[in-house]
Amino acid sequence: MRAMKFLLWILVMLLLCSAAYARSGQVKLLAVIEGGDDLEGSIADLTLELRPGEGRVFLDTYPISKFDTQVSTRFAKEVACKELDADCDKYDFVYTIRSNSGIIGGPSAGAAVSMLTMAVLEDFKGDEAVTLTGTINSGGLIGPVGGLKEKIAVAASEGLRKVLISSGTRFINETNETLDLYEYGKEKGIEVKEVDNVLDALYEFTGKDLRKPDKEIVIDNNYAAIMEELADQMCEGTQEMQKRLLERQADVTDEFIEIEERALNLTLHAEDARQEGNSYAAASYCFGANINYRLLTFMAQNISTLEKLEVFAALDVAIESAKRGLESRDVQTLTDLQTYMLVKERVLESEELLEEAKEKVNTTDLYSLAFAMERLKSAASWSTFFDTGDQEYVMDRGTLENSCILKIGEAEQRMNYASLYLPIGMQEVSKAIDQAREEQEAGDYRMCLYRASFAKARANVVLSSIGVERSQVQNLITRKLGAARNVIATEIEKGRFPIIGYSYYNYASSLQETDRGSSLLYAEYALELGNFDLYFKQKKKFTIPAFPVDIFITLAVGIILGGLIVSVFYKRKKKASLRYMKKRHRR
Repeated sequence: MRAMKFLLWILVMLLLCSAAYARSGQVKLLAVIEGGDDLEGSIADLTLELRPGEGRVFLDTYPISKFDTQVSTRFAKEVACKELDADCDKYDFVYTIRSNSGIIGGPSAGAAVSMLTMAVLEDFKGDEAVTLTGTINSGGLIGPVGGLKEKIAVAASEGLRKVLISSGTRFINETNETLDLYEYGKEKGIEVKEVDNVLDALYEFTGKDLRKPDKEIVIDNNYAAIMEELADQMCEGTQEMQKRLLERQADVTDEFIEIEERALNLTLHAEDARQEGNSYAAASYCFGANINYRLLTFMAQNISTLEKLEVFAALDVAIESAKRGLESRDVQTLTDLQTYMLVKERVLESEELLEEAKEKVNTTDLYSLAFAMERLKSAASWSTFFDTGDQEYVMDRGTLENSCILKIGEAEQRMNYASLYLPIGMQEVSKAIDQAREEQEAGDYRMCLYRASFAKARANVVLSSIGVERSQVQNLITRKLGAARNVIATEIEKGRFPIIGYSYYNYASSLQETDRGSSLLYAEYALELGNFDLYFKQKKKFTIPAFPVDIFITLAVGIILGGLIVSVFYKRKKKASLRYMKKRHRR
């Protein structure tokens, strides 16, 4: 009898453990639907169930959306896992979206997906009267979306208490007037609040504060030394060409003077950057100066067609040699992966520029040739970063191909969503996606990932501008740079120095005062290209198979129950055997 009670107790504990292990959560999604010529607010239910598994994402939507929410949901989940530094490979994520109508929104649910995912992973209870609308970007930044007025109205009609929107989108233009969404929300009986990132949103949703102070970048000594050397090489080349040019006799035309002034201006910018310790910016400025000085040298030499053909032949040989060297590279670290991307891009660009120069062989246009020569030189300089990384990652062909496909999907979705609000202006993004697909078809999945990252970054710049007043652009740049700084600092803490991300971060910082558009673009590049670890798993010296907790509990309880049952039957059998022996003895 005691054994049976113990058995029942074990079964009850097993059920309690299973119930405690299962986690789920829910949040309202705000979207818009097509209502004739105007947009109309709509609401949907998003639920997440966390199950023991292998990091897979399952999505069930009804009705089926017009866009691929699988890509957006997967990326949002990855951002949540990275923000929490959580091991998500031991779970499967089952998302369900239910709506009464077909919704438009693209990645506008991404921030809410990340917020809910973080809440469920941390086992925080969310306030279902609070909702969030916005895109989710690398670094956990929440990006602006359209249809905010319509979304706030439908949230109020559904009895929600608070709507969270992206920072910088409080004021919107409506029929040449500015609408304050905070005041509009008050009129509707609902609170509207701006949030900067997903950790801010998580606090509003759950009351749990996981926000961390901004981090400072601790420069990797190896990177600093190599980057300084790279800048020295390029800027010494600038000085050498300046010197040689002064020694030559040249016909000083208006065009010559214009090019020379441009070269001198870039040289001065490079000197300022070097004094500030910004080696990447210095190298970039010297690179631009070198193109112009190379062009001036050609003009001073009055280079002939035969001499051009000789330069073409030498460049052809050098480019083919560089391509063969890249093909033989065994890329196993994130540093090598980024170096491969930087070098390969420059080699391919040099090849394209050389073809342009060949088409102009009988003209006086020598810019493409000068650019091709300097681009190939910069490729050789960047190759110095090969073999400087330590941590190895799983970068087999299948993993690389998967990362390429995922990134193309992310870029396409951002482009399609941006096209809803800005039908024109997506040509560069579309071109970059086409290039990524060409690299995919050619089997160079590393460059596919690189091209698709650029495409997504460009689309994000457009999306970032939706609903953001001109006066808020500098604030937007500051937010992007702050997020990039935190991402880079976190990567460095983990022993991974994101050379592309850090280089673009530096360049974006240097452009804030002179070119805000380019500063915003390079800040976005820094975010997208500083997060490649989202797509790769680090190699482990000792591989221990993942073992889900619920299976462990089940097996452990099974072993205990099995042992208990065997023990009970053994005791009963022993007692029966003793009774039998006693009866036989009496006889």
